[in-house]
Amino acid sequence: MEKKFKENGATDEEVALASLSVSEALNNFKTLDLPKPIESEKEIIIELNDKYNLKVKFDAFYWDYILDHKTVSIFTKPEEAVEKYGQQMKLYQFARYKKTGEKLPAYIQEIKKGRASVPKELLKADLQELVPDFMKEATVNDMKDWLRINPPKERIWNRIEFAWDDSIIEEIETLLNRAMKKADYLQTLQLDDIL
Repeated sequence: MEKKFKENGATDEEVALASLSVSEALNNFKTLDLPKPIESEKEIIIELNDKYNLKVKFDAFYWDYILDHKTVSIFTKPEEAVEKYGQQMKLYQFARYKKTGEKLPAYIQEIKKGRASVPKELLKADLQELVPDFMKEATVNDMKDWLRINPPKERIWNRIEFAWDDSIIEEIETLLNRAMKKADYLQTLQLDDIL
């Protein structure tokens, strides 16, 4: 990772911050302790016609849903989720449907890049509700330190559901048909047409 950053002109400080973000995201991911998926890094290729295929690759497939992980600095607001992730999730659902006939929901699992913060305004009684019994008599600072190292899951992850809807089929087929027509048109252009 460091080599790639350096090749792209990143400073030592930028490399260090990126490394820290990756490390903390991995720690947060481990904290989630998700069950092992049936398939991970699942790739599906759907032949659309003799010239084009649809290729999707999602992070994990569980028994009855598709899951894709995203590392984020801040969680996506519910009202922004469809705009941000909707088309990607529909493509995943469509590909799975075309390959297997299954009409499955898809989820985005957002994982914080950074260490979970502990709100300053929390009182000792609030902190005591968040920590295990052996920490309940600790100092406020010790409880906060423990929570930074062992954050409650809701502070480090956010799961967004994209339910299956039969309208996905027509919507994605229309989208793919437009994309193929545009690709065919672009292939007819000469360099002089573009310049």
